Amino acid sequence: MQLSRIFAVKISTVLFKCWCCYNCFSLVRIMPGDPAVLVLERNEEQNKAAVTEMRHTLGLDQPVLNSIRLGFQIWQNWILENLF
Repeated sequence: MQLSRIFAVKISTVLFKCWCCYNCFSLVRIMPGDPAVLVLERNEEQNKAAVTEMRHTLGLDQPVLNSIRLGFQIWQNWILENLF
């Protein structure tokens, strides 16, 4: 009985953390402004190629739902690789 309770708590914790991370990835796309420009610190010397490359790296050049799903999958893969 105790083992099943511990398992249920761990599963619910993992699901809650996944939900929180998914919302964070969603907020990046919903918020105004360009995250690629913010990462590059708005230098006057920024060229369009650097911004375009950063958008591609962050997955911002894809449609919103694909970008969120891609970011979440990258995060999941990183977690699974580092856990095992």
